Amino acid sequence: MLSGSAVYQDSILWKSDGDGTFDDVRIFTPVYTPGAEDIAKGFVWLRLTAYDSLPCENSHTDKVKITIDQCTGIGEGTESPFALKVIPNPAFSQLNFQVTGIEKSKDVLLTMTNMQGIVVFTMKLPVIDGQYSNTMDISRFPRGIYYLKAANKEEQVIQKVILQ
Repeated sequence: MLSGSAVYQDSILWKSDGDGTFDDVRIFTPVYTPGAEDIAKGFVWLRLTAYDSLPCENSHTDKVKITIDQCTGIGEGTESPFALKVIPNPAFSQLNFQVTGIEKSKDVLLTMTNMQGIVVFTMKLPVIDGQYSNTMDISRFPRGIYYLKAANKEEQVIQKVILQ
């Protein structure tokens, strides 16, 4: 989420030199979702242009370099067969997920949280042969970064999910 400001302006416009998207280029606090090229480069330049109030006809631009750190701080679990697979990622309107390595008699809870840590989706998984897969309609969620977590009492797996 970005936070820009300007005084004595009639309008503003955000622009990127990358391939990501803004949820609204004409507000001070849009959400910018980096694209594949932004992520591959590890950074993107964003520009905010403010257009003067009438009778003035000038514009003023400022820019900021956003560094994209792909590390989520969540280690890759290699010791346990308990796993969560998410396809596609980034996703647009549907998200396919599969949880594998589920032991019998261990309840698994699937939760999705937004970047503010607010749970936006939760469900208890019905287990069939040690795994569960399904398709989730994500069209009602705002674009941004989310975390999908499958957990039982002993272990958990988390995948970062980008909704575009």
